Amino acid sequence: MLSNAGFVSVSLLLITHHVGAKLFEDCEVDITDNGPAVLGATITFRAELRCGGIHNSATNYKFSFRDNGINAHYFESEGNSTVRYWNVTYDKNGGFVPGPYIAEVKVEKQFIVWYTITSQRKVFYVTNNLNIELQVLQNNEVVPEKFVRNTTVVRHRVVFSEPDAAFLARNATQVMTYWFVDCVFYGRSANNTFEFDYSGPDQEHNVEALVLVSYDPLPTPAPPTTTTTTTTTTTTTTKPTTTTTSSTTTTTKPTTTTTHKSSTVKSRGAKVVDLDTYVPNICLNDTVVPPDPSKTVGYAHRLLESNSPVFNVTIDGNYWIKEGQVLNLKVRCAGSSPFRHCLLYHPGSYNVTGNETCDGTDVTEFCDFPITRLLYKQKTVTIVMVIKNNVAKVVHPVTINIYEVKKQPQLSVIIVPVAFIILAMVIVVFGVALFIQNRRRFNVEVADFDFGQSNDELQYKTFLGRLREAFMDAVHPNRDHRDPLIEPAASGRNRPIWRRGDSADNAADEIAE
Repeated sequence: MLSNAGFVSVSLLLITHHVGAKLFEDCEVDITDNGPAVLGATITFRAELRCGGIHNSATNYKFSFRDNGINAHYFESEGNSTVRYWNVTYDKNGGFVPGPYIAEVKVEKQFIVWYTITSQRKVFYVTNNLNIELQVLQNNEVVPEKFVRNTTVVRHRVVFSEPDAAFLARNATQVMTYWFVDCVFYGRSANNTFEFDYSGPDQEHNVEALVLVSYDPLPTPAPPTTTTTTTTTTTTTTKPTTTTTSSTTTTTKPTTTTTHKSSTVKSRGAKVVDLDTYVPNICLNDTVVPPDPSKTVGYAHRLLESNSPVFNVTIDGNYWIKEGQVLNLKVRCAGSSPFRHCLLYHPGSYNVTGNETCDGTDVTEFCDFPITRLLYKQKTVTIVMVIKNNVAKVVHPVTINIYEVKKQPQLSVIIVPVAFIILAMVIVVFGVALFIQNRRRFNVEVADFDFGQSNDELQYKTFLGRLREAFMDAVHPNRDHRDPLIEPAASGRNRPIWRRGDSADNAADEIAE
């Protein structure tokens, strides 16, 4: 068994290990606010704790809020919730002035003692003027950018920050908004809205809204004044001897007249401004001084550009094409540039929804682009054109029909071969006839390939033989000077040629033959 000292030591070791593990928990807290807030308004802070592990609903947390004001606010909240809220009012009577402030939240966790697990700070602003935003709406939709349609009336609306709206609802007696377009005053409104028509396309306009808030009591009606007029009733009776006249009574009811007299409450030592008749003079100046120190002012400005939406979409080209033919269409439209367009191809018929979008678009300065595409293996194709500019989108479908044409053999493919065949037959027939006609004119010569016979012209002669022949021709020009034993006769008759080794009898026989 452990002694008391050992038990205490083990317990302290376990506690130290557990606390050390908890001190390094992966937790963080986020703090947000709904500001900015005008001086005197109440701003709300929201703190949310997030830890890496699973939240245990039995865990107890303590959120401690504070700011860095002159008269600092402080707030603590304990519980197992991981989200806490803190509402703080910054009033000039409490010594607060407009400017930036810092809010801090610290989250602690309890394990025997409270220890800090995380903390966070945030800068927020308290302003002297109202914090307003100028919203622009068309077709009941908020326009996020500066571009507006020139074909639709634009509705302008002043939106207050959440703390300012709550502050005005509690304290303001009159809120008036004065509207200016391009430094021209166009009137005032008590509902903080204004409608204007920007009809000119591709023009920029500066819209300004000036809000004045009065906290003076409204004029109270005076008690009504009642005037009563009473008419005396007179009765006259005449009693003659023979004639009796009945009495006549005339009564007039009291007349009551009520008159309301207005009373105006004026501030001592200050200029009183009637918001219903006051006309401010501002022009692109966000440093606005209230005409009355008791009034609170707000100013908002926005630059708008009026654009023409996409309209008058025309498509030139043939919607019926042959199979294998390239589609060639020309698309034109009107509106304010730049234009962004894309094409979607759907086989068969397609009903557009107006919500079609494309992954990639082409940007052009003019709305004039072609559609060129080869369509194959399809009978009907719907091309959806999505054309947009800064203020509008147009989805325009076009149905293309592809028809198949039966291929007919060309006339030249038949005529040319037949013509050449006929021509060839004519040439053959003509050649055969010409051959038969001229056959008799041809002499058949048979070549004699007996090279044993010699030719006079081709007979080989030696130099001495030629010399002898030339000499004999010169002496006896008309005689044959050939050697009968060696050269053939000139008459063409074959003469025997004596060869060495032949006997004289054989030579005589050849001569006799």
